[in-house]
Formats: sequence, C-alpha cells, structure tokens
Amino acid sequence: MHVFGGSDKAIAEKKRHDLAEEAFDRANERYQRERAKLLDWIASQEKSKEKADQDFSVTDASLKRYGEAHPDFDASQLKKPAFSDFYTPSKEQQANKLLFVGGGGAAVGLAAGYFFS
Repeated sequence: MHVFGGSDKAIAEKKRHDLAEEAFDRANERYQRERAKLLDWIASQEKSKEKADQDFSVTDASLKRYGEAHPDFDASQLKKPAFSDFYTPSKEQQANKLLFVGGGGAAVGLAAGYFFS
C-alpha cells in the first residue's frame, strides 16, 4: 500500500520492489540449498575422519575444514543474500515512509492524549 495512492511513480516503485523481492527469494533459496549440501558433506566427512570429536556445530569451523579438504573452495561463494542487495527504496519512497510514520505517530499521540487526559 502506498501512502499517496496509486500514482504512476508508486506503481513503478511497487513493481521494482516486487521484482527485487522475487530475485531475493530465488537467491535465498539457492543459498539455503548450497548451504545444506555443504553441511551434509561436512556431516558425512565428520564420521569418516579421525577428528570426529571436533565440534562441528560452529559453521565457521566447518567451513574451514571443508576449505582444507577443497583448496579451490571460496567461502565467499556462500554469502547469505540480503534484501538490500536487490532493492533500495527510492528517495521519494523513503521520504513518504518517514512522513507516514511521523504523521501516524503524531496522530496516535494526539488520540492517546485526548482519550487519557
């Protein structure tokens, strides 16, 4: 829902946001699949290595061990996607959000003052 109705700019902003959200969801799903595959591999290796007593609950230690077994592995490939990598609100959208939040806060404050005084 847009603060000032369905103007062309608001509709374009919503479409841009929705496309970014879809791309973010796809990237997040891919990240979760790859992370699960990596953790499955680590778990299978844990059973077959002499260092089975090492604690693999910490993902960083697991990634380090995987890197030792696979020198060509780059842990930065598993960067968890953030929505901000796909979408940043326009200046106008940010200003409208601040206006909406500020106006809403003022309205709630006035209403609370009226009813509780």
